Amino acid sequence: MSGVRSTHSTYSISNKYTAPPSDFMMTVCRAGSYFAENAVDSAVTGVVSPTIDPQKSSSVTIVASRVYWMGRAIASSLLAATLLPISGVTSLIATPQQPDISFVISDAPLTSSSHSFHLMTSNTALGPRWLTATAHLAPSVERASLIAQKITSLTEEELPDVFLGQEVWDENATQPLVDSLKNHYGYIAHSIGYNRIGKSSGLFVASRFPIVNAEFRPFPVNRLEAFNKGVIRVVLDVNGKNIAIYNLHNEAIETDQGAEFRSQSLASVLAWIRTDQDNFDDIFVAGDFNVSRLNNHQEPMAEYSQIQESFFQYFNDPFLAEHEDEVRTKGESRYIEMDAPGTSEPQGSYFSKEAMEIPEPVGDVPGCRYDYILRYKKDSRSTEGTAEIRRIFGKLTDHLAVSANFNLENLFK
Repeated sequence: MSGVRSTHSTYSISNKYTAPPSDFMMTVCRAGSYFAENAVDSAVTGVVSPTIDPQKSSSVTIVASRVYWMGRAIASSLLAATLLPISGVTSLIATPQQPDISFVISDAPLTSSSHSFHLMTSNTALGPRWLTATAHLAPSVERASLIAQKITSLTEEELPDVFLGQEVWDENATQPLVDSLKNHYGYIAHSIGYNRIGKSSGLFVASRFPIVNAEFRPFPVNRLEAFNKGVIRVVLDVNGKNIAIYNLHNEAIETDQGAEFRSQSLASVLAWIRTDQDNFDDIFVAGDFNVSRLNNHQEPMAEYSQIQESFFQYFNDPFLAEHEDEVRTKGESRYIEMDAPGTSEPQGSYFSKEAMEIPEPVGDVPGCRYDYILRYKKDSRSTEGTAEIRRIFGKLTDHLAVSANFNLENLFK
């Protein structure tokens, strides 16, 4: 446990999941935020799905359920309207004592691999009900256990060395995710980067190599939203070599302002990497960039070419080693028959809301590739790697996972 160090971050380290601690101000903030969320959650539930099975419910039952949920929404709104102003005043006179990163360090065996390096990233969509309901997703607590089960059911050879998650926002979902993964991953960073109203960045890291350093930085500009988007850098000890991984979740709003925020965020990540580059033997960046050649409406993203020049050109994209315009041009897919036998290899990593309404994940996924695993062009050896968009989680989340495999052999010569 003493190996985790940083001069900028504070930590809560344990061998089990523990919810982040709170002082009085944070407690009030979190209570107000909870009731605000509950108000939106109840209103959405009342409109979208007031009963468990509307097909089998009478019209009277549906109306009564809508009344219940709307009443709950009004009551929660009143409580939030009372608590949030108090928390705002309190925040002027107190600073919340909140760890930037919480850790679980377990006795799970370290990986024996040294020359191959398998990273997996996935936007898990483990958020509050008001957010997940609009994407046609089941409650986060239920899906968290299933997501962990999909990962831990992989063979020793196929289990990722590092799993990187985004949108792990729901604390009640974080606990089963951590508890399931800690038997396979000895180092887990969760509940990363809380803000004043008790909302984290949603970033998550599980590693089979020791994490020797970690630091979270919020993006320089966060849109007016509850969640604290940013990037966490973890430094791994891979058989004596220091490898840095930056896990990020970028702005999603599809406006000119959103495009500007995304560009600024990626610029801040690149600046951090350039400052760090001489300190590490290899550097990787992964996560939900919300940038693609095509957006989820299958329209060209105007910002893509600009970000290609300002960010992507400094990295090797292993997906492009075997694909062109999201279509496989060489090699064979490694994971499709393992994850979802009989289906096609996806071209994109994001399901539109319309696609989420289709029960089975067998159709084509258009080329909206928001999720990346990249290798920094530190020197000539940082060239080898392949990546594939995967259906391992089916539609447990509205983003498909991405796996990338890298050859680290040159590091050990």
